[in-house]
Amino acid sequence: MANIDLVQLLYSSDKSPMEFSFDKLMARPLLSLLTPQDIYQLNKIATSLKLSSKPKEKYRLIDNIMVPRGFKKIASGTNRITYKYLNDMSICVKIALDKVGLNDNPREYENQFLLKPFVTKVFEVSPCGTVGLFERVNPITSIEEYMTVADSVYSLLTTILGKYVLDDVGTRFFQNIGVRNGFGVVLLDFPYVYELDGDKLFCNKIDPVTGQRCGGEIDYDSG
Repeated sequence: MANIDLVQLLYSSDKSPMEFSFDKLMARPLLSLLTPQDIYQLNKIATSLKLSSKPKEKYRLIDNIMVPRGFKKIASGTNRITYKYLNDMSICVKIALDKVGLNDNPREYENQFLLKPFVTKVFEVSPCGTVGLFERVNPITSIEEYMTVADSVYSLLTTILGKYVLDDVGTRFFQNIGVRNGFGVVLLDFPYVYELDGDKLFCNKIDPVTGQRCGGEIDYDSG
């Protein structure tokens, strides 16, 4: 998507965060897209010791299940892979690639209630955690696109970071940001969220030379 398109999406927002009804977002059931057998096979791939060192083979086997069901891969990370559904561009699914990924989908389901409406909605997660059904938004795909919405990202993060500590946010993780039509920027990846405790934001590392505890404040960097 061109930069100008992202800017237009951002500034054509017709609802403020407080006016936007996150809870009214809906999607078709997960089992209307994949069968229980499909999910079982995807879980076997994610938990297979034999495949743990063969990511390309994992991708091939997952593709063999997803493509005939009308899905196409759009992104992959360390622990999960994302597919869009060609018959409904408002949704996507995240599939676990390993045991860490199996926990990420349930974590995001729970975390959305802390961070809404500033995250993509998690409609449903399979009981095993292998497949999550998510709202699909317009992703940021380059640092140039990120810079066009940087002010809005800063506002988003300062809204959240006063209460919670998040992993994988900021300029190094620009692809974790997307733009929701009629709303603005949202987080795409949010499995690791922790309530902020100001009393613990100090470094306890012992200096090997002096033997003294550091005691320095822990804070976010400029990015």
